Amino acid sequence: MKVEKIDLYAHFHQARPEGAAGYLTTYLPDGTHLAPGTIRPAMLVIAGGGYEICSEREMEPIALHFTANGYHAFTLQYSLTPLSYPTQLLEACMAMLYIRECAAAEGISADHVGVIGFSAGGHLAGMLSNLYGAPEIRAALGNDADRCRPDATVYAYPVVLSGQYAHKGSLRCISGGDEQLAGRLSIDKCITPDSPPAFIWSTVTDGCVPAENSLQLALACKAAGVPFEFHLFENGCHGLSLATEETAVASDFLIRPAVSVWFDLMLTWLSSHGFVLQTEGAKR
Repeated sequence: MKVEKIDLYAHFHQARPEGAAGYLTTYLPDGTHLAPGTIRPAMLVIAGGGYEICSEREMEPIALHFTANGYHAFTLQYSLTPLSYPTQLLEACMAMLYIRECAAAEGISADHVGVIGFSAGGHLAGMLSNLYGAPEIRAALGNDADRCRPDATVYAYPVVLSGQYAHKGSLRCISGGDEQLAGRLSIDKCITPDSPPAFIWSTVTDGCVPAENSLQLALACKAAGVPFEFHLFENGCHGLSLATEETAVASDFLIRPAVSVWFDLMLTWLSSHGFVLQTEGAKR
């Protein structure tokens, strides 16, 4: 497996804000066991952490589960507070653009590149999926901004809303405390008919990011005619990641077999949107 850390600011010749991260780690299986010409779908993994940390439990373990299921995977180490919008969005856009640029060389299906985001990472995935054409991004990337749209978005217990059900800490960090900007970055308000297909899941008993975030996101997708699948599990706290012992850090309450099925459900949904191993001459 090819594991490499990419400095996105250096790669795209962008000025790095003081204290910024902006690093992409590749998880690229060598594919020697596959037929010649086989190409894989790819997934960009964006961890949560309230824009204050990047949760390790939602990075490499998720990437490795994707590679075990025929994907190339990438994890994004994005900038944290006090840096705010549009820094994190630009970093996510550069990550997506990098994946598309290296697709031919690395055996990636360039039109099957998705993003998965957890909690605040789900908010960043939502911005990437819907605000990639924002003026701030076009100023940095020009027309390449159009290539940053993911082909599918997976929202795992995502931060979505401003207002009553907001995770106020995340929105305060990403907006720099600007309440008007926080409202503009409410992902449900950004959904359009051009938004990527979405897979959304959360739990009823999430006491950190209320399930209303995911419910409203699903309703926004329905209203806009965006294909989506939505799962709301009965029990489970926030930050479950895989909901298995592997990501439970010795905390039994993070092990939820009834919730852990989300990963397989997601893979089935992604495959229905063409995220499968392909040969060059038989792309879907």
